[in-house]
Amino acid sequence: MELKDMKNLIITIAIVCISAICGNSISAQTGSISGTLTDKINSETLIGATVTLEGTSLGAVTDIDGKYTIDKITEGIYTVKISFIGYEPITEPNVHVKAGSKTILDLKLSTNAKVLKGADVMSTRITNTENAVLADMRSSSQIVNGISSQQISKTQDRNASEVIRRLPGVSIMEDRFIVIRGLSERYNTVLLNGAMAPSSETDKKAFSFDIIPSSMLERVMIYKTGAPELPGEFAGGIVKIYTKNIPDEDFISAGMSIGIRSNTTFKTFNRASLSKTDWLGMDNGSRDLPNEFPDNVAGLNLADQVALAKLLPNTWIAKEKSAPIDQRFNFSFAKKIKLGKVIVSNITGVNYSNTYEVKQAENLNYNQFDIINNVSDTIYNFQDHTSTNKISVGVLSNFTFLLNTRNKIEFRNIYNQTGSNSTSIRTGSNMEEGNAVRNYAFPLYRKTTLFRSAFGFS
Repeated sequence: MELKDMKNLIITIAIVCISAICGNSISAQTGSISGTLTDKINSETLIGATVTLEGTSLGAVTDIDGKYTIDKITEGIYTVKISFIGYEPITEPNVHVKAGSKTILDLKLSTNAKVLKGADVMSTRITNTENAVLADMRSSSQIVNGISSQQISKTQDRNASEVIRRLPGVSIMEDRFIVIRGLSERYNTVLLNGAMAPSSETDKKAFSFDIIPSSMLERVMIYKTGAPELPGEFAGGIVKIYTKNIPDEDFISAGMSIGIRSNTTFKTFNRASLSKTDWLGMDNGSRDLPNEFPDNVAGLNLADQVALAKLLPNTWIAKEKSAPIDQRFNFSFAKKIKLGKVIVSNITGVNYSNTYEVKQAENLNYNQFDIINNVSDTIYNFQDHTSTNKISVGVLSNFTFLLNTRNKIEFRNIYNQTGSNSTSIRTGSNMEEGNAVRNYAFPLYRKTTLFRSAFGFS
């Protein structure tokens, strides 16, 4: 080995020895801190917690076993800080680190649980949309059809009868009575906001659907099969009508429509004398009999009958005019206010219609058919000309009081008044009696429906 190579080898060995001596010297002057972090309640190890020494850049993160180690800490007294998401941070002061030794620091962390103040949220289930009605139909085990207010708003329907006739298997008689699967109104049951709807007729079981304006409908469901939760007294179907009660937002709306009826509008229209309140579908008393008029005129002599006839107004002749166009008006509004912790809401709708109709009919009657002469003699041949003016006034007003998240009180009110003022003129011949006929009739029909209900839920 040459002298130069020997010199390089000695230098390398010297450097390695010096490095080893210095490393041991540095290690001898530093220490370490290690330990395990666990949950104070269930003693589970905490993975990813941060451990740092205050005032230094030294630190560590716990491993999958919750263990940590901080090396090369100069001998001294330190403050150890531990932090972990969801747990209270810990500051551990006066941790002694000795040179050449390991300080064990096992700690338990408490969860950072805080009690928040409760917040009451009051809301109502949305049931007036097309999706909500479809969801009810899918979840029902019965055969059911329905229509929502969202769909109704896209049509020109004025009342519930026009809305319901759009559903399959349903038809409407006289523009107000329902027929389901060919069965008339007496075989069908109507529930209005969950309560049995009263009959609007005096002589039969029937609910008049034209008393509810379409703008006040939330949804309509028609059940054609029975179920334990439904009334059993029906053969055709059950109609569930739900009216609006809690508005999503305040609103005011108004509308007007006019219509022209074939063979009526601008044609000859006969009308008797009117009272000042006929435009509301009611008489103001001008058609009442005089107070001294007896209940029964049978048995009175001719002079008394003539005297009583003179007490009646001389309005036996109808006046001719041109039938005006049909008129319909509607107005609705909704308001929601907060009174302390109670939310009060109201939704009200008013509908008014004034329509005209002219009908002509031929009325004939014959004697028994003569089989010998092969002829049947005519008893009479009359032509009837009937002019009818129909007035309808409907008011729906619902009040709701949301007391809290569990209780509410509802007041639902429906008022409807319908008046029909007709004038019938009959002309023709009575062959059997041998005279010409010209008769007048002025029937006045009035119907008032009032439905009120109150509901409390808890």
